[in-house]
Amino acid sequence: MRENIQYTEIPGPDGTGLADPNPTNSVEEQLAPENQRDKASPARDQPLHLSHCDGGTANTDLERLDLTLGKLSDILKDPPKIGDKDGPYLLRGPFREGCPTRCDANITYSSLVVLDADSSLDPTTGEVTQGAPPPEFVHEILAKLDINHALHTTHSHSQPGKGNRFRVLIPAVAENGDELKGLIS
Repeated sequence: MRENIQYTEIPGPDGTGLADPNPTNSVEEQLAPENQRDKASPARDQPLHLSHCDGGTANTDLERLDLTLGKLSDILKDPPKIGDKDGPYLLRGPFREGCPTRCDANITYSSLVVLDADSSLDPTTGEVTQGAPPPEFVHEILAKLDINHALHTTHSHSQPGKGNRFRVLIPAVAENGDELKGLIS
């Protein structure tokens, strides 16, 4: 049976982040020490401008979605339902009006860098294997580097033979593909 672990990780106001993969704890309980839970976090207040669709991936009836990184974190805190992979989705930026095709060229600008984590690279041999490094490890590195992020598992996470699979969402504005590539580099 597949684990339904969902990570939503944003460094808290004191520089700490989430590392507790216990799905029974809420994101709010994990964001910061108890004495700081009610304080606003600059990371959580970071605005994002995305597109979303309530239909499946073949549906391109997209609507603009303006929210904060904290609100996105709240949306992502519920584990994905087990079943068909096709369902509602988000895009990393606002979509051009009237464009019928979901593709990079139709995103006016990126509000997020989205990193898909689904494999690992052995630096000594160059061998690529199924399954990403543990999400907790990736989160700890990003938190130490002071990089605001949300991290969530994907539909395929922990399925037999697939290992860890998740996405890291990093707020960053890029006006075009070259800027986006530069941010990733």
